[in-house]
Amino acid sequence: MALSSRTSIITYIYNLLTGNADLKAAMTDPLVLKHNWAQPDTIFPYLVHTLGISVDDAGFYPRRLASYSIDIWSDSPSAEEAEIISEILIGILDELEFTTTEIERAVFELQSDTPVIETEQDIQHYNLTFNLRYFRIAEIVAINAR
Repeated sequence: MALSSRTSIITYIYNLLTGNADLKAAMTDPLVLKHNWAQPDTIFPYLVHTLGISVDDAGFYPRRLASYSIDIWSDSPSAEEAEIISEILIGILDELEFTTTEIERAVFELQSDTPVIETEQDIQHYNLTFNLRYFRIAEIVAINAR
């Protein structure tokens, strides 16, 4: 059974990030990357990512647009750890092109790199948001079959 495009993207990114030696060195090994939210007792530093998908009907083949967000959580008196992790993530994801069995010509573009003010002292929180554009292979096959 084929994966959904959402599951395909999340799985690809999960494997890419959790397998990255630089990211593991800056964080922990095994690297903690959660989907949508993390348990309150999750050990710092950790990452949480989400994916929102929409459709762009500008072309003949319906291109999908998505917003990929990844939050960096660190328990540190300075923002240095979170900033280092942010730089590594941007280096991995910005302008990344990939294809899976469900999608093709997927491209990430950095949209924002924002510190988030937290109420608890020494909790550092950064949010990276990327635009993601891609084509669903099943749609291309269906359109070509018409």
